Amino acid sequence: MKKNGLTILEIIVVIVVIGIVTAIAIPRIKGMQASAHIEKVRRDLKTIQSAIEAYRTFHHNALPANITTALTNSVPQILPSTLPDPFAANGTDTYQYEKTSDDKYYALYSLGPDKAVATAAILTTGAVPTSGDDILITNGAASALDTATDTANCGTIGTSCGQAQSCAGGVCLSPAPGSIADHNACDTNADCASGACAGSPKACLPAGETVNGDPCTLNTDCLSGACCGGICTNTSSNANNCATCGNACNLGPCCNAICVGTSNKNNCGGCGIICPGNQICEYATCHAPCSSGEVYSSLSYTCVNLNLDPQNCGTLGFTCGNNQICANGICLGYPGALCANNEECITTYCDGNICTDGSDLSGCANNASCVHGFCASMHVCTNRSNGNPCGVNADCVSNTCSGGTCS
Repeated sequence: MKKNGLTILEIIVVIVVIGIVTAIAIPRIKGMQASAHIEKVRRDLKTIQSAIEAYRTFHHNALPANITTALTNSVPQILPSTLPDPFAANGTDTYQYEKTSDDKYYALYSLGPDKAVATAAILTTGAVPTSGDDILITNGAASALDTATDTANCGTIGTSCGQAQSCAGGVCLSPAPGSIADHNACDTNADCASGACAGSPKACLPAGETVNGDPCTLNTDCLSGACCGGICTNTSSNANNCATCGNACNLGPCCNAICVGTSNKNNCGGCGIICPGNQICEYATCHAPCSSGEVYSSLSYTCVNLNLDPQNCGTLGFTCGNNQICANGICLGYPGALCANNEECITTYCDGNICTDGSDLSGCANNASCVHGFCASMHVCTNRSNGNPCGVNADCVSNTCSGGTCS
């Protein structure tokens, strides 16, 4: 007689088989998921890259500040919604985006299956140092990143060594004590043969020399070679002593010993700040060229039309009053606005220092205040026909005023 159910041995065999199948299936499922995510990432990055290029077309070759609101809120709208990186830690954060300050190069990347950053900031040359499994797309060029030797990313992405240090085995190493000669880069006093590391950027100082801001007597006292007013001064960047002591820049910064003013596209608002694309520099601000008939305002830092803008009517900062518009650079009032003469009213009718519409029965001071050209004796506009109000016979075409009405 056969017993019902499984023996202990049979149960153990079933459990072992299930375990083997699970061990084989789960990695394969995960691998399939990762492959699907990678394909999605590649599609998303191409979509975002197309959106960035479209943004450049609509915004005078400038790159978007980000790949979220800058694209979804753009006019016209370029992306309907933000695209999340499936490899982000929380699965909802968007892709990584970097761009150069001159808006020439950009890089987009996903963290990849390991969900860790392995891409450094894009360089001004367009090179994008990267390693690991990050998925990258750029209009520049990817370059190998070795965190074992890269002084800007030593050991980990973003870990920078000192200017006098080297990177070996992913560790920042300081130079031998006292091994750096005068005027060379240093990090601490111990690095220098002279025992003095100072300045910005830091350099080893010869004996007797001082850095900018320190008191001095002679030019030779200073590392910069310029003693201005008893203070060591960097005349290549000091706006009050540009190129030579006492040569002050009236407007704008001093860049490489030249006063660059406030409209220098390559030094807009500061040395090395370059206006991207076809943007221009005015009042130390980069902006897209104004449309025909507009000027750039130093008050609002926007383009304004002096002929039409009620906040800048005729001249910058001149504001029209309530109930007024700006027409051809002149503030004109609607009915109810204050006025001194007819020319100050959009209706061209000013009565008692108030703009009116000049219609019949509206107040008037003289015939010029009325549409029909007649101001009756009781100071209301009228067309003088029968049935209209009057005060004297002369107010009526019929020359008869009876009971306050022309008849």
